[in-house]
Amino acid sequence: GEWIREGRVPLQTIRAKIDYCSYAVRTIYGALGIKIWIFSDT
Repeated sequence: GEWIREGRVPLQTIRAKIDYCSYAVRTIYGALGIKIWIFSDT
């Protein structure tokens, strides 16, 4: 039980970090895309 409990938490943490990183990357690229679109439009 001890080993399984310790093994399960890091997996959730890693998955949460990956979700956050992919969300942050999408947000950054989205903001850059909007800025590029605005600058190229004017």
